Amino acid sequence: MDFHWLLSVFIQEGYLLVFFAVFLDNAGVPLPGELALLAFGFLARTGHLHVGWGLAAASLGAMAGDNASYWVGRLGGVRILQTYCRITLGSGQCVEKAVAFYHRFGRLTVILGRFVLGLRAFVVPLAGSTRIPYGQFLLFDAIGALLWSAIFIVTGYALGNQAELVSQWFRGGEGALGLVAAITFIAYLAVKRWKRRRYGTALLERSRA
Repeated sequence: MDFHWLLSVFIQEGYLLVFFAVFLDNAGVPLPGELALLAFGFLARTGHLHVGWGLAAASLGAMAGDNASYWVGRLGGVRILQTYCRITLGSGQCVEKAVAFYHRFGRLTVILGRFVLGLRAFVVPLAGSTRIPYGQFLLFDAIGALLWSAIFIVTGYALGNQAELVSQWFRGGEGALGLVAAITFIAYLAVKRWKRRRYGTALLERSRA
């Protein structure tokens, strides 16, 4: 994997890449949208991309993905959500936490749940299944999407002055990077499976009772 090739691709298609990465992440596809935002902010610091346009693309991508999740929850209800939970190896604990969070914070969950690890995938379709009025959902979702995108882009921007250092590390450690990525993915699956064995398969009907 060539660092300079990745860099050139991201510079040329940065706005589209961040939009689609964030869209898929918020639509429920297990992709690290935060990493795309950090990378965008990092490159924006070098002058290759514009922070404002990136923030707009990321916010719109997040809202588009959330809208897909909202309508899946609203039209499909519990059955669709349970199918999603099984596909993503969601455990009963994860869903119970999402439901408890929703009961505690109400519609603010659409904003706050985005920042809680393990909850974002369930919060928006859960909001749809409880039939939060669509206009109110859009308002809260826009606020959450803007805040979430801004935090990670600004963080990446702050790290942008280390661009040359990161470039040198990447060139010298491609093999190590791949090993770390593989170990992280395996650990992620192991934790998912352990939670499912301990807490059971996610069942929203039981959690919402």
